[in-house]
Amino acid sequence: MPEKMKIVVLILSLILMLIGLMGVFLPLLPGLPLIFLGALLYAISTHFQVIGGKLLLVLGILTAAGLSMDWVATLWGAKKWGASRGGMVGGVIGIIAGMILYPPFGILIGVVVGTMIGEALVQKKFKPALKASLGSLAGYMGGILIKLALSLTMIYLFLRALL
Repeated sequence: MPEKMKIVVLILSLILMLIGLMGVFLPLLPGLPLIFLGALLYAISTHFQVIGGKLLLVLGILTAAGLSMDWVATLWGAKKWGASRGGMVGGVIGIIAGMILYPPFGILIGVVVGTMIGEALVQKKFKPALKASLGSLAGYMGGILIKLALSLTMIYLFLRALL
């Protein structure tokens, strides 16, 4: 591949990764998959000479781990702060409704409101419902931090392989 073309592909890969990094905070953008796609694009275009199969496997595992973070961390936070099954189901429904109704920040509102409604229906008390909904929010925010760390690690591994 000509040198100019390598530079163009590298720039496209880095743009995908930058958009992917923004996707950590903007739920409508598939952050980690875009970062992986940027690395895959570069690997394919350079015939896997710089970015090899082992690195792509590691990046794929990090991508898969990160994709589950929104759900797992949110449910863990809710459970840790005392949510019942109803509260956790409400939180998941709230995340989905928030994504659809008020993107991108509707998820934050949805997880809190959904958990609170689900918990209030089960416990019929405001204080435990509020505590569980705050736990869901804390878990969701923790998931974002974990996805940020995974994203930065993926980009670092990619850049390190280039040097």
